[in-house]
Amino acid sequence: MSVKPHESHDQALDVSGAVPTGYGLGRAGWVTVPLTSKEAPPGVLCDWVEESYRVVAPKRLVAASRRPARALLVAGCRSPGTR
Repeated sequence: MSVKPHESHDQALDVSGAVPTGYGLGRAGWVTVPLTSKEAPPGVLCDWVEESYRVVAPKRLVAASRRPARALLVAGCRSPGTR
């Protein structure tokens, strides 16, 4: 799974098997994280997806909702009040 975390970039790269995303995207901050790594549980992956969304989505969409990445969340992610 590829994500573009801003604040968690170094943390994402520290996951076993994580590499800068190919085709030059790694230079732009994208990181490919293996879904099989136990170092990145589903909750952390969900946080990185949300953080990535907030980095790349148009600012008006980010501002329109407290949790705009809800549609992008994968199975295993908790709803906003349960973190």
